[in-house]
Amino acid sequence: MKQQTEQPRRQRKRRLRIHPLGILLLLLLAGSLGVLAVGGYQLMGVEQRMTDGAAEARSVIQLGLAETAQSGGLTAGGAIHAAVKGEPIGLLTFPDSRATEVAIYDGTDDAALERGAGHATDTALPGEPGNCVLFGHRDSAFRPMEQVEQGDTLLVETASGATRYTVRTMFVTTPEDAAFYEETEETRLTLVTCYPFRFVGPAPERYVIIAMAEDENRPVLLQ
Repeated sequence: MKQQTEQPRRQRKRRLRIHPLGILLLLLLAGSLGVLAVGGYQLMGVEQRMTDGAAEARSVIQLGLAETAQSGGLTAGGAIHAAVKGEPIGLLTFPDSRATEVAIYDGTDDAALERGAGHATDTALPGEPGNCVLFGHRDSAFRPMEQVEQGDTLLVETASGATRYTVRTMFVTTPEDAAFYEETEETRLTLVTCYPFRFVGPAPERYVIIAMAEDENRPVLLQ
């Protein structure tokens, strides 16, 4: 009898016990994986919008150059085609191995900044004499700004031709500082984004890069 009663006891299944800390860790892991998945999906969406914007800008530039050639009008160094707010007016290429094409849209509203860089409409047009100010998000269109160094070359293409700019200076400033908006006689390109680049949430400062057209040798007076 003793053997008959002990056998069922050994066959009883042990209850699975999970420590509350283990449950918490599992939940945290699942949440982290979910955040990463959503973040990756959003990043893919950003990259796609940037790619689509650059392709749209390239098409507009090629069409404009073709029309200029057919009409015998001005090309590089001449008058740019009329800018239409919300439409692509150019293409900005960052340097070297970071070569990234960014569409330039006329205007700085959300729709423009979601697809590329936004041109401040009260500043000079890209490639023309004066101070051309462009805005972009630090985590999309202007992400390459973090790696740009003094002396690097930025290329801007429009329907009137191409202009190469040499980076002269970069600095951090406050959102209230508007000195970079100053009007200039030389052909200047000013890029503005939020700073710090890897800040979580709305960044409190601004990062500014100033570049001059390669035929401009005047010193930059800002900071």
